[in-house]
Amino acid sequence: MSAHHAHITPEELLGFSLPEPARGGLTVAQTRDVMKSLKALKIRWELFGPHISFDPGGYFRKRLYRAHDWEMLILCWLPGHTTVIHDHGGSWGGTAVLSGSIHEQTFSWRGAGKKLVKRLDRTLPAPRLTMETLETIHQVSNRSKEPAVSLHIYSPPLCVLNSYELETGARRAVELEVSPAVAVGGKPGRRKKAA
Repeated sequence: MSAHHAHITPEELLGFSLPEPARGGLTVAQTRDVMKSLKALKIRWELFGPHISFDPGGYFRKRLYRAHDWEMLILCWLPGHTTVIHDHGGSWGGTAVLSGSIHEQTFSWRGAGKKLVKRLDRTLPAPRLTMETLETIHQVSNRSKEPAVSLHIYSPPLCVLNSYELETGARRAVELEVSPAVAVGGKPGRRKKAA
């Protein structure tokens, strides 16, 4: 059963349909097609706009859509906001920077007790895309002086991901809530309403 958390379908928001993954997950051709379609994305701010919000306490994360095979999130970043170092728990992902810029560092994990190895350190200004494979371990932040907004799609939807300690390589599983919650700091849960 589908749950359209923001009452927006992928077709409305993205302008294209998301493919049904094969039994073993998305094929290379499917991931290539989704990234190609994201690259041609025409941003419909009238749909995205009502879901954009910034919070000084941490980056703002809202689930726009969730079904059996796919999930779409919007993340809003103020300068200085950052994620923990994490993977995506077996999900493939695509990220489109809609405005501003985000910074990504990727890492290799060599096991517990060993420091993570930095692989890539790059800035992704709008309208750049990045892909998260099953092996991706990264940290995302806003190092600029301006707010940023990014769209994230995952297949299958995120349920459990792993966070990593840079110096020790310690890995910890983090369960994510399935609720249509608005979250701050990447910690899914209910957002407190302003008084």
